[in-house]
Amino acid sequence: DDLRAGIKYEGSIPDVPDWTNSLPGPIRVGDKLYFSPLFADDAVSYDPVMKEIETLGSVGRKYDVRFRGMGSQWPDRKTVFFLPGNTKYLIMEYIPKRGEWIYHQECIMELYKGVSRPSFIPLLCGSASFGKKIYYSTGVCNRILALEQENGRYEILHLGMPKLTHELHIVLKGASTEGLWIGMGGTDDIWLAPWDVLEDIGRWRVYHMPEGYEYVHDDKGDIYGAHSGMYDYGRYMVIFPFRSPHLIKLDKTTGGIEYIGEDFFRDSDKKGIGYELKFSGILSASCIIDCDRWLIQRSHDLHMAVIDLRDGSYEEFVPEIPEEIFDKLVPEDAGFYKGDIFDYYRMSESRLFPLEHFLEVFAKDGYKDVRDRQIEALSTLAANLDGTCGIKTHEFLKKVIEEGDG
Repeated sequence: DDLRAGIKYEGSIPDVPDWTNSLPGPIRVGDKLYFSPLFADDAVSYDPVMKEIETLGSVGRKYDVRFRGMGSQWPDRKTVFFLPGNTKYLIMEYIPKRGEWIYHQECIMELYKGVSRPSFIPLLCGSASFGKKIYYSTGVCNRILALEQENGRYEILHLGMPKLTHELHIVLKGASTEGLWIGMGGTDDIWLAPWDVLEDIGRWRVYHMPEGYEYVHDDKGDIYGAHSGMYDYGRYMVIFPFRSPHLIKLDKTTGGIEYIGEDFFRDSDKKGIGYELKFSGILSASCIIDCDRWLIQRSHDLHMAVIDLRDGSYEEFVPEIPEEIFDKLVPEDAGFYKGDIFDYYRMSESRLFPLEHFLEVFAKDGYKDVRDRQIEALSTLAANLDGTCGIKTHEFLKKVIEEGDG
């Protein structure tokens, strides 16, 4: 009850698109939270004590790239890495104590030198952090990037063997004093690569999932594998689900695997706000309340639970917004948005905005102001939103035909 009372609506960041993941994150460094500009002009920071929002720079527009924050657990974090959300070869790093940016491009170009990838795979699709370094994997080969915070130094490593191979589709899941923890596309196994033998796959330790482990494969080509990230919990590694309903506590010493809070994730893919009935990104967010209790939120329906890692017990609840605030945030004609300057103006069907609601409001002419908002939003895509674009195109084509006949 105390925890539920502590979860409350803080407010909205102004001048960003509504109803889309404009500023994913947040990432905490020191006393502030940092949000990455995936569908927004600026990266921003937020001080939860002073209730102050600060813009950090128009990085999205300046470099024509969408950035997403690096979200892995990192006790020694001093900076924020903003990772490319589209195909631009650029990592940006923000140093809060100096208010400065570092731009990393050479390292990511070297990481992908001579390496091709399917278009549906993100540029960096796995990360782990240890000490002062963050490690990134591509998901299409065994080459990884080791990037040191604050100074731009980097190293390209080859996991499993001392040369580039596309046979090992490595995705980093976590790191600990024992080494790097690795998943591979198309499998639910977890590998531990000790720090002193990163290039020798024959000396890695493999952990197999129990018989009956549920794993839903991706239709496009399974790069990530069954699991999401991992967190070091002393004797154990806690493994978050991705295409599975299982949250796991793995004993590093014995290899024993224990499911915890399993019922919280069971069938959550069928309770989603959207309509995709797959185990796809089941875990949305997590934070540590104390060393043994974690607050977890499901991405499909946003339900939350406090899970006790000692015995696997949990308490599930739904975060709520007071009715008066909800009505203000979600008026009758809400739901329309335009992600960025190249995006269209639309409403995405969801359980918050179902088709039935759209038709009901449309039938009683409840979207009167939407057309004006749409014209304003689409001004970045077309110069003739008054209908004259079609007229001018018609006249141009007539002229082309007439001159051609002449």
